[in-house]
Amino acid sequence: MALLDLKLQRQHYSSKDVEGLLDRDFQDFDAKDKQKDIKRLFRIYDDVYFDMPKEGEESHTTLILKSRDFVRDFIDPKDAEIFDLTEQIADLNARILELEIQLISGSALPDVSELEDDLAEAMEFPDENNDGIDDRTQQFAEFGTPRKLILSPPDDEVARALQNPRAEYYKDKYYGRQIYKFKKRGDAKNKLIVYDGARGKSGKRYLVNIESGKSYKIPKRHWKSKNRDKKFKP
Repeated sequence: MALLDLKLQRQHYSSKDVEGLLDRDFQDFDAKDKQKDIKRLFRIYDDVYFDMPKEGEESHTTLILKSRDFVRDFIDPKDAEIFDLTEQIADLNARILELEIQLISGSALPDVSELEDDLAEAMEFPDENNDGIDDRTQQFAEFGTPRKLILSPPDDEVARALQNPRAEYYKDKYYGRQIYKFKKRGDAKNKLIVYDGARGKSGKRYLVNIESGKSYKIPKRHWKSKNRDKKFKP
């Protein structure tokens, strides 16, 4: 049997040549398909929802704060107030300069009624919650809640609880919810609370004291309308 005369050649590449031949870039996701990524994010979020801690660097609290800042366009309500006051001061300074020039030149006497109107407008106190009280003399929550705070609800007991600027109710996760007075026996009896759902516990429900933040765990069957009174909702 005749043997074939074969010559095998092997080509060698240097590390520099390899860099030019191989594409080392790798992308796990298509950057253009952002909607697909968002859907996947929510699927993952649903899977780990009850495993995530409430507080900490990677927690529900962190997500709440980041989303809240985005929804508010990263604007602190206090910044808007400072800007408005700065504008008022600038207008008053310009008006004062104009009056001084008129008095020095003797070209015109100031219109007293107009000046009184300007001063009255400048001295008008801020009243964002429309309660007829100067906002600057009132205490506000210490948890970053917008300044539309509840200072005088019609229910005296609720009003007293919400006078505390550190009341748990002023935290974003509770602010704006219906406030109840729970009547069923147990630790939550006669307490002002907000309803905090099941928290992933089958057959259980949680209530949160609006002032202290203390949680009360009750059987699901006790969360009935006959066991609670609606006290206030902004």
